[in-house]
Amino acid sequence: MSGPNGASVVIVGGGATGLSAGWWLAREGIDVLVIDKGIVGWEASGRNGGGCTHPFSPLFKEEQRLWPMMDELLGYPTEFRPRRIRIAMDEEQMRRYGRARQHAVRQGFVSEPLDARQVRELVPLAGDNIAGGYLHNFGGHANPQRTVQAYAWAMQDHGGRVLQHTTVQGFITTADDVYRRMTEVLETYGRSDRLYPTTEEHRRLSRALRESATTSR
Repeated sequence: MSGPNGASVVIVGGGATGLSAGWWLAREGIDVLVIDKGIVGWEASGRNGGGCTHPFSPLFKEEQRLWPMMDELLGYPTEFRPRRIRIAMDEEQMRRYGRARQHAVRQGFVSEPLDARQVRELVPLAGDNIAGGYLHNFGGHANPQRTVQAYAWAMQDHGGRVLQHTTVQGFITTADDVYRRMTEVLETYGRSDRLYPTTEEHRRLSRALRESATTSR
């Protein structure tokens, strides 16, 4: 049985980051192949809290714009649910979560501080030992296992490929490869237009990489 004969972009790792990047690239018409030593989403990407709330990220606003529409964009369910309650067990956690809240509020998002009684009213299983919390009217949660499945299926719908149970043994890099990758990274941050000539494929690649960075955690 013959295997795939290369691709324009090869991504090693079929977790949320790899599959998100692969899907956005495939949407842009780029030939992409995702390789994983096991099955997609089998490790940490399928076993995490599924949080979609990262106020310290420079792409936070884009994250908040995209997640509510991801089921529609993908064509498969992620089980995303909006809003989030952060419960603090002590005053130090309240202060730490409070810094994240302040950062979100400065960017125009709404978050309400809660005392211990208010938290227990919203979350009846919360114990008597909590200090309080915050109700974020932004962010939310997605089912991590369903999300990685959705990325994999949607990527294949756009012509992307997934190769499972395949271990990558190493990489061979040439000077031309390094130059090309540096160009792509610089363009991702919007600076390469002033430094290097770009192609339409580079522009499509950078758009995909920017969006994948907001939907891969």
